[in-house]
Amino acid sequence: MHGGCALTGLVLGALLNSLAGQVALSDPSEPSAAEAQSISTPTRDAEDVGITPFGPLPVTEVPNAQPGTSTEIAAARNYLIETASPGYTMARQGPELAIGRLNPEFAVRLANAVKEARQGGLPSAGVFSAYRPAAFGIGGFFDKFYSLHAYGLAVDMYGIGGPGSAAAQLWYEIAARHGVVCPYGPHHQAEWNHCQPTSLKIILADNPLRDTVTAEGPLSLESMFEAGNTLI
Repeated sequence: MHGGCALTGLVLGALLNSLAGQVALSDPSEPSAAEAQSISTPTRDAEDVGITPFGPLPVTEVPNAQPGTSTEIAAARNYLIETASPGYTMARQGPELAIGRLNPEFAVRLANAVKEARQGGLPSAGVFSAYRPAAFGIGGFFDKFYSLHAYGLAVDMYGIGGPGSAAAQLWYEIAARHGVVCPYGPHHQAEWNHCQPTSLKIILADNPLRDTVTAEGPLSLESMFEAGNTLI
């Protein structure tokens, strides 16, 4: 009788753990938590973790061009769009707009890093979240203007493994070679996949970047990009 009760307890415990895991996946506590969670491969029910079911798109070449030229910037943006696995805010805006509002220098650096990553062991690497306006209310900061995402200076990555994984460490090494900074480190449980072209983590109220945007978006892309260049 005692052995039977113990066995029943083990089975019941396993069942409860399984149900708890399903609830955690299907009912994230808030959209920002779902957006921060990037995984290495798509799930069967992508909406459960805040990922749209687009999946990784075909990879194209980023043609060689002189750094900073319009040709190189356009090619970099196209590549980032094609290799993206759009999350909630990218899908809400459209990947073209979310990528199109990334700082041009950052877009070129990031495209080169993603290209090397896909060729070097991370075939699903791509952008999960890019530019997002403060009005969306997404992210960990209570003041959404603090986030570099609101100025086209940050992305969250997909396809780089989980926190502390060998894949995440590989991505950090590749990103660094291309001038892409992932300031929270590969072991951070929530922000291991957050990357930028600068080590600055927060845009304070006195930063000139604040004057280039509203809650709904940039007043002008040119002024936002110019102010952003001073931080890169």
